[in-house]
Amino acid sequence: MHTSQWIAALFLPVLSSTLPGTGDELVFKPDAGSQVAKTYGHKLELTMQEMRFKFGDQEIPADQMPEIKVEITDDQKLVFTDTYVTLGAGKPKQLERKFEALGSNGVEKATSEDGDQEQKSERESKLEGKTVVFTRAEDDGECEIAFKKDSEGDKALLADLVEDTDLRAFLPGKAVADGDTWELDGKLFNLLFSPGGDLHLEAKSGEEDHTVDRAELRANMEGKAKVTYKGERDEHGVKVAVLELAFEVQSHCDTDQDVGEGVKQHSDYAVELKLDGELLWNRKLGHAQSIDVHGDAKIKLAQSTHVEDEEEGGDWVQTMIFGGNASFTASFESAQ
Repeated sequence: MHTSQWIAALFLPVLSSTLPGTGDELVFKPDAGSQVAKTYGHKLELTMQEMRFKFGDQEIPADQMPEIKVEITDDQKLVFTDTYVTLGAGKPKQLERKFEALGSNGVEKATSEDGDQEQKSERESKLEGKTVVFTRAEDDGECEIAFKKDSEGDKALLADLVEDTDLRAFLPGKAVADGDTWELDGKLFNLLFSPGGDLHLEAKSGEEDHTVDRAELRANMEGKAKVTYKGERDEHGVKVAVLELAFEVQSHCDTDQDVGEGVKQHSDYAVELKLDGELLWNRKLGHAQSIDVHGDAKIKLAQSTHVEDEEEGGDWVQTMIFGGNASFTASFESAQ
């Protein structure tokens, strides 16, 4: 072997790994006509860490506050079956989504010297059991959304639905090598915070909690997210690409409501999340296989109440700070 050939043979593998266009491609490309069952889960476990109370300009000293323990849990499960009718460049041109199951359960427990109290809540959606069709005339165009002909419903339920439940916005958009990183807009966390957009979940009891405006929370979502490609591994006999995720996001909303005759209440709600985990991408099938991110959650709720009564009226502010754990998960399986 000539010297030039020996040098080329020695260094060619190294050089080829640095050339443009090399590396692993992570793309969204399921087969046309394929069906994928998607199960999204969200769990929140919080404990009240601090409570403050202010009447007028007077702050109530901490040692005069009643001892009370408050725990909140919320568990949400959403199940869709998506049919990729036709595909465009990196996204569906037409997609049918059947909402198989939509619901959440919450429990709030309070323990004080006066005893224990527990309040449960359940939420459901009129979209459950319905099938919606997302149609995109152009690859970069917006989707037209309509109920499938044999699955009619209230058109108001179509407002603010989101077609992308594939998490394809988390992909790098180019070939990557093990260790490569890229940044995401914190607003993309809404793909996990509200999978499918506004699913119009409402309390079964008919009593609405006006403290939290989830549409405003989605609109105000911000922060940062980092993705690191960790190469491939075998997962239950399937080779998947591993994307390591790290989120630091926050959002807020405020609401006003009349809670009784002459009584008005303003609520400021803020949430901070610091989460990490993995997205597993099935390169052979061209779609996500699973995602699991979890970590710390902090919520601050400040409620200002104004009573107009001349004798017993006034203004007071109650502030509660909660801390705990949050997790967001999803699995993707063939439905055929």
